[in-house]
Amino acid sequence: MDAGGVLMTSRGIACKAYCIITFIITLPLCVAFFYFSEQQKEIILMENEREITRVSAKLAQLPQNGKPAAYWRDGFTRDELLSQKVSDSNAYYQYFVDELARIYPYYRIGIYHRSLDSIIAMHPNVYLEECISIDNPSVRKVYATGEPVVAIEDSKVDGTPILVAISPIYHLGQVVGFTWVSKKIDLVLNESNNFFYKGIIISFFIWIVLMLVVRAVFLKLDSSLIQFANQITNKELLLAKFKDFPQLEPLFNTVVSLRENLKKEKQHYLEESQKLKKLIELAPLMIFVVDKNAIITECNQAFLNYHSYNWETVINLPYKVHTDRLNRDFENTLIVRALRGEEIRDEYCFLFNRYWITSAVPLKTKAGEITGAIAICHDVTEHEKLRKDMIRLDRLNMVGQMAASVAHEVRNPMTVIRGYIQVLAKKTGGIYNSQFDTVLGELDRANRIISDYLSLAKDKYVEKKKESLSKIVQNIFPLVESEALARNSKCHVQLDETVPMILINSEEIKQLILNLAMNALDALDEGALTICCTHNHETNEVELEIRDTGCGIEQSSIEKVFEPFYTTKKNGSGLGLSICKSIVERHDGNISIQSEKGKGSVFNIKFPIIEGETGCERD
Repeated sequence: MDAGGVLMTSRGIACKAYCIITFIITLPLCVAFFYFSEQQKEIILMENEREITRVSAKLAQLPQNGKPAAYWRDGFTRDELLSQKVSDSNAYYQYFVDELARIYPYYRIGIYHRSLDSIIAMHPNVYLEECISIDNPSVRKVYATGEPVVAIEDSKVDGTPILVAISPIYHLGQVVGFTWVSKKIDLVLNESNNFFYKGIIISFFIWIVLMLVVRAVFLKLDSSLIQFANQITNKELLLAKFKDFPQLEPLFNTVVSLRENLKKEKQHYLEESQKLKKLIELAPLMIFVVDKNAIITECNQAFLNYHSYNWETVINLPYKVHTDRLNRDFENTLIVRALRGEEIRDEYCFLFNRYWITSAVPLKTKAGEITGAIAICHDVTEHEKLRKDMIRLDRLNMVGQMAASVAHEVRNPMTVIRGYIQVLAKKTGGIYNSQFDTVLGELDRANRIISDYLSLAKDKYVEKKKESLSKIVQNIFPLVESEALARNSKCHVQLDETVPMILINSEEIKQLILNLAMNALDALDEGALTICCTHNHETNEVELEIRDTGCGIEQSSIEKVFEPFYTTKKNGSGLGLSICKSIVERHDGNISIQSEKGKGSVFNIKFPIIEGETGCERD
């Protein structure tokens, strides 16, 4: 741990603690201020209710004393002197209403006479309907209960809420009218708001003082932590400066111990990391890692070799750029599927003209969050080739066993049948010669098929002699040419007379050339067939090439054409090219094919030049 890291950690701790304490102080202060503001609002509202109730009750006591009591006597009725009676009552009571209005300028005050059904005094001087409804629920409650009522109602003047107190007027035990005193709620709330603003100023001042105190405490703490951090990173000054904060001695000893352990663990981790990195580098498997954004972050040498990359160009390269270069579907690649959470185990695929077994898994944190993915690809091309060779050998072995077991049993009856057919042909005097020729031809074809089966046998003995491949081609070319002419096709030969002699079996080589030539002619309509024989000085091999301009072979079928019983012809046996491959292998040669659909095919056979005498070899 360096000094900068310790210093930043100490400041981070102090700042975080300061913020937490600030929040702890501020939140309760705000809650308390809000609570007390609401409480004060309720108190102010209650005080105003008591005040207007007191004024209303005081006004309601006036009719019960003195001369005006006659205006409220029992049985008082409305008549033609109503306006005079209202005027007399107003002359007496308006004085008291005006006096109260001077004391309480913001109040609306009035007296209502129930028998006269009229207002007899009020301030300000407005219509009764504009100040209070005489049939609202509060008035009815006063009449019903005989008790004062305090309520909040909408003003008839401007529709704003008002606080109103209504008190009953009694005369001889009967409710003969009521008084009202009202005040706008806005005026009540203004008093509360004034308290609120004062409270804000006071609370803000208190908060500033508390924050200054807390800040001073944490500045001191931060200074101590910085000094403590310096002590940790400077061993030489450790004992000299440690006396400045002895209370941190246990913590300091723990930190120093942890630092030493961390160094050991770090060194161990680096060593193990180097071992793992070397192991990955030496592994023949292709390994690479991407982050959650599909950026390549790690790879081994095998990955670089297969893709012809170098370390500088591939690291931090978006994987999509890589797949675009290879013309691959980015979304369906294994590594992208792993980034979506899928685990792929031992999936078989074909890529870069090679066979692979691939695996890809997501990289996750303990919480399950995907941070990247890793892919491992195992090149199994050689294993796949060996597997296919084993399958082919098994088929050849099966054919050889069949041929060995049935050839003798089938050929003997066929020989007898052929003899009798020839005798019958002579006795009939040539009448059925065409039919007998057809039967004999089919017997010969059956015999050739049996010979083909025997040609595939693994344990067939082959007698080889030094002969010229060009000479064998020259001798058999007239047969191929005549067959080509019969099919309206052209046939050409290109021979190198200087090719060295090689150790071969001429009969099998003739069968090889005829099979390949007939196969090429089957693919022609009116094209051309060319047979070439040359000497490759670089590889010291004799090459036989048979090419045509026929229909060609599908790319998906090229690898299968040499398999026994595989054919695309309607009447083919699927043994011709298999026999060719067996003949070439018995001569230690190599056969390959290049073909393009609609343009033709080229069969290339290479025989090694071996110095030796006439011999007999077993494959």
